[in-house]
Amino acid sequence: IQLTWSGNTDADFSHYNVYRHTSNNIAEAAILIGNLNSPILSDGDIAYDQTYFYWVEAVDDNNNISEVSLAASAKVIDPPPASPSSLNLTAGDKFILLSWPENNEDDFDTYEIYRGTSPGIENAVRYQTSSVNTLRDEAVQYLQNYYYYVVAVDERSNKSSLS
Repeated sequence: IQLTWSGNTDADFSHYNVYRHTSNNIAEAAILIGNLNSPILSDGDIAYDQTYFYWVEAVDDNNNISEVSLAASAKVIDPPPASPSSLNLTAGDKFILLSWPENNEDDFDTYEIYRGTSPGIENAVRYQTSSVNTLRDEAVQYLQNYYYYVVAVDERSNKSSLS
């Protein structure tokens, strides 16, 4: 979360105190998270899907403290993983080998592989899940077309778009 505000132009300005809490009540044990000289704060110590409230006060060279600002709030949403791309299919004797570039996101969990015998995800069923970026499908028949779709899933069960 990046927080910015209008800078203090007083000649005796010293720094800003920035407070954070998960409720909109500064009296409820808000935590001082920064003594800053500029009106910008980058807060990376956060959790997804949690709303944070921030307050700022200015402090001068004599340690006089301004009134605390009104609260500003922000919530970081966990984005879905990147969609598997460049799905590669190799047909062999009674097998089809699927492969795609590995997902290296920190919160990646698994892949869901869908398979159908006619085009379109609506005609496919979830065939397997896998933690690796390859699949050898040996449940195939000669002269049958197969259509595959891969979805990446993260630790919070967010799903990517189809491959």
